[in-house]
Amino acid sequence: MLDYSRINHYAIKWYELFTDYKSTETTLIDGFIEDWMRLGLSSDNYESFYHEYPHLKGKVSELIDLPDEVESISHIKALIQVILSHWRYITHYSQDMLSSYLNREWFVVMLFRLISITNNKKYHPFLYHGKIDAIQISTLVIKENKEHPYLETIAISNDNHVLIRQSNYDDLKEEFIPFQEEIILINNEDRVNIYKQFSKHFSQPYKTIRERKASKWIVNLTNEQGETFEFYGDLDQCKQIDLSDLIREAVDQDQLLVMDNLMKPECIERLEVSMIYNDKKEFIVLDRTLEQIQYKLYNNDQLRLEKTYYLSKVGQTLDELYENVFYYERKSLSIPFYRFEVNIILNNNKIINSYELTSNGFLCFDMNELLDQLTHIMNSIEIECFHLLELIKKPWKYGQSDYILCQVQFPGNEKLYYYQSYEPYIKEGDIVIVPVGNSYHTKEAVVKYVEYYSDVEEIPYDIEEIKIIESIK
Repeated sequence: MLDYSRINHYAIKWYELFTDYKSTETTLIDGFIEDWMRLGLSSDNYESFYHEYPHLKGKVSELIDLPDEVESISHIKALIQVILSHWRYITHYSQDMLSSYLNREWFVVMLFRLISITNNKKYHPFLYHGKIDAIQISTLVIKENKEHPYLETIAISNDNHVLIRQSNYDDLKEEFIPFQEEIILINNEDRVNIYKQFSKHFSQPYKTIRERKASKWIVNLTNEQGETFEFYGDLDQCKQIDLSDLIREAVDQDQLLVMDNLMKPECIERLEVSMIYNDKKEFIVLDRTLEQIQYKLYNNDQLRLEKTYYLSKVGQTLDELYENVFYYERKSLSIPFYRFEVNIILNNNKIINSYELTSNGFLCFDMNELLDQLTHIMNSIEIECFHLLELIKKPWKYGQSDYILCQVQFPGNEKLYYYQSYEPYIKEGDIVIVPVGNSYHTKEAVVKYVEYYSDVEEIPYDIEEIKIIESIK
């Protein structure tokens, strides 16, 4: 019979080590297998786990991106077996390091789940529980050009009073000595909202790697029963609710360090994508603050379909888009923006649209990656984007080495003629305007075939001699 108490003890021990960024590769190896072998357990190449969860076979490494699947794992022995097997795979067979960020994160997620399902105590050891009665935040900062650290303390009490204290370190006394202190009375509504958001944040699984031994802040949450829960580390500044800004706004002091030290990395607050295709228009909006995705489809300027999906992961999705799709680097794009437009609203209120992306060079984007990401997002929430997905699914990859050739037919003429197209969504049956003859006057023609080439050598004619379609009618 499994000893849940000892399992929980070892899970907490190794969770602490994997969340400590100072833990070395040796620290994460020495004693790991021995601890679990004391319980009569060992790795078995994932077989026990696959037996209980066959639908996850081959997806072990992806579990950190499948939170719902992780939360559904309840078989304790199978979970331990997959943790041990993955540890053994990394240390014995792969060329990877246990101490790499992704591997740390994997073990943090899985050990956290093991702690949760073996915990027989009143509360989870790493989650807040109860109704908040008081909050204290201590922020330690070593400022530039200053030898000694600086400490900021903020204490919020149930009577709506906020104590703000600044202290410098005294070498002789070996302690922090306050040099400024004030007490501010805030609105009850603001205090209640702060309590609510702090309680919500710290009562949810906190699965990021925390800088435990070099913390820049410590948060103590005291509930109405007098129990104090301590959290420390570093917050993700692109959360839907910024806890630091809540406090700054409540006390009307925008220079407080709180938990982010006034360092806010740029992120996307809202992404708007629109596409116009003949008489149809589609709009997709991802909004971080509202935690929702909006979709609208118009036909002949009449709204035909409108859906709103509420998703807590919108912020994470926008962060991934920012990292993988948008980047600060000039890149030439000749995508027809009058048909496909992107608007980006950043957290510093900067608004960038697709015209500025190329004309001013503020922020460029990878068209292929954006389309792929949007496809994934739409499919994950089962939104049927009729024309956008039709565009995305075409065997077309935009780039300087990719070519689209069309065979077109003129009225009253059965012969087919080759033309190049820069329109990625051109299709058979489209009526196009093309140049003809040496005078380059234009005529209408019908697209009969569309061909895609990734290499200019594959094209049956000299690409320099093939005229370009001017527009789709």
